[in-house]
Amino acid sequence: IFQTTPEEELLTANSALLDILGYDSFEALRDRASGMPATVYVHPEDRAELLRLLREQGQVFGFETQFRRRDDRVIWVSLSARLVRDELTQRVFIEGFLSDVTQRTAADEEMRRLNRELRAISSCNQTLILAENEQALLDAICRIVSDEAGYALAWVGYVEADEACTVR
Repeated sequence: IFQTTPEEELLTANSALLDILGYDSFEALRDRASGMPATVYVHPEDRAELLRLLREQGQVFGFETQFRRRDDRVIWVSLSARLVRDELTQRVFIEGFLSDVTQRTAADEEMRRLNRELRAISSCNQTLILAENEQALLDAICRIVSDEAGYALAWVGYVEADEACTVR
């Protein structure tokens, strides 16, 4: 749980937030977070986007972004917040909470990767059945592996039967 000003001054943070971000004390977090977008947000433009959404909607639920812990490890967080006006001082601040969703995000990405590879295997199987010749099959499989499975490069090499085992 936290409170900040729109100008990035950290007002409060509970012990759970300190644990998530790897800090021993509120003061240590406050001192580092004084330049919040550059020090806490991995992508400072995410803070600007969060502020834009808060100004437009008054509240945000489940805003996912990457934070940098004290040890510089990057974590994914889900942040929910709202704009609040102090009636006495008329000061506006942001209050909210966040959760570390790093493991869930990694599991989601792994699932997406596995699904891409499964689709690629299925496409390769169809290509194997429909290919008219070896070169067409190899070209199609390389295209599938790079386009559908998400690999940057795919190629086929033949090892020659010479003494150097040249690859062609």
